[in-house]
Amino acid sequence: MLSMHQAVWLAAVAVAAISVGITPAVVQKPRSDERASLSRMISYSATGSAAVDLVSRATTFDPKFAAAMSATMNARAGSSELEIERASEALRLTRQETAHVVLPAWADAIGARRQLLALQSLAGDNDKVITLVRSKATGDGRAELIRELDAEQTRVRAAILITEAAFNTSSSRLAALLDASEGSRVEVNTTFELHGLRNVPSDVEELIDRATKGRPDVNIARLDERIASAQFLRSLLHPTIAIGADDQLFRTPPTSTSGPGPAEAAHRRRYLERMVRSQVESAFANFVAGQQARGETESALVTLRRSYATGDLNASQLVLQLRQRLDLEMELEQVTAVLMRAGIDLVTSLGIDP
Repeated sequence: MLSMHQAVWLAAVAVAAISVGITPAVVQKPRSDERASLSRMISYSATGSAAVDLVSRATTFDPKFAAAMSATMNARAGSSELEIERASEALRLTRQETAHVVLPAWADAIGARRQLLALQSLAGDNDKVITLVRSKATGDGRAELIRELDAEQTRVRAAILITEAAFNTSSSRLAALLDASEGSRVEVNTTFELHGLRNVPSDVEELIDRATKGRPDVNIARLDERIASAQFLRSLLHPTIAIGADDQLFRTPPTSTSGPGPAEAAHRRRYLERMVRSQVESAFANFVAGQQARGETESALVTLRRSYATGDLNASQLVLQLRQRLDLEMELEQVTAVLMRAGIDLVTSLGIDP
């Protein structure tokens, strides 16, 4: 039998759930033991594995990569040079597809960790401010000021809870991709660094040219075009010899070849080259915008922290500072997360290893 207090609480939860368009089942305690256990298989340090190491580890367990590796070995056993080269490019493409899954998961985990550390640091600073106000503030406005400061600290603690959940989720997903376990824990580098972004030219046309020449999917399209042309020429130069009904010899070219025809292969190659231009331009623009946004947000936060630390604030200014700092800390980490994703998109659009 529910008490009156429990009944009122459940009714309030149900109304809240309906008001935001979710089912009341969401209010049940989530079964997160497995996720939390898996997330503990990932540890974070400055000397942990970098991006390229994580991608290499992931390919070890990726069935698509294993299949591409097998196809490459088979091609080397008895295929033409073009087919061997195509199999090698297909292997490169599979590795990059693995990277496009692993690297965002890595960035999400690092981003959640950064945000969690920033919020925990902010909560510690706020506690110091509140303690100081409780011990030093006097007058009629003291109680109201403490209430407002406590309310802001509640916002910070709520953000910490949400970020902790996001951190556990991203860590467990990364652990699953890397096949981490008790017997094979993975230590992850906390510095988001992609070697492929070093010395990236600022000229977009140069980037597009690099991508067009180096991306495995474009190279595969070119090889398909060459293979199709070779097969077509072979069918003309070496027609099949058959015996007719009148016992006379006649020649007829083969009616089927593997893969696309020359015209179709050329069309696919041109399509991919156009897509490369669009993808590189977009990725580079997002990366530059992310850098600029992060710089501006970081500058604003540094200025706020300085004024925050001086202590020369009245009651209303102090509360406003707490609100602004939380907002800016969150915005900085969100912008940083966008920048990391943009860096991944740029590297993958160029077709280079991380």
